[in-house]
Amino acid sequence: MASDVLYNEPGAGTRIATDAVGSPANNYQYVKLADGTVGGTDAIVGSAANGLRVDVTRQPISTSLSAGTYGASTSANPIVTVSTACSEVIVQNDPASTVNVIVGGSGGQAIALIPGQMLTIAVNKVELIYAKTASGTATVNWLAKQ
Repeated sequence: MASDVLYNEPGAGTRIATDAVGSPANNYQYVKLADGTVGGTDAIVGSAANGLRVDVTRQPISTSLSAGTYGASTSANPIVTVSTACSEVIVQNDPASTVNVIVGGSGGQAIALIPGQMLTIAVNKVELIYAKTASGTATVNWLAKQ
């Protein structure tokens, strides 16, 4: 049941839109979400079950990729030495490698990739990804989406 509540600000009265719920009524204030139109009053459609409708087709599409390789050894190091901005990185233990690669961050590496296996990581800089091997060496391939 929609109703308005009179807000008595000093020297004036301003109406605030509310939804009166229960008996006795408790007033829950309506808060308008930005609909993109100056002075607009269209409700943004949503529900408790499905949330708000979001148009993901308007998200920016990556226009460039960066790629490279890294020679992993038993010491964990960043897979790049130059700062490389990105939104996600695909990391692959090269199919020709003969040992597993262990991937993670500077604080530790816990994800083991067998030769040929890939992992996608959402990260904003490629140099945040560290790799190492348990023994021997391996080639790590990476592809970053910017």
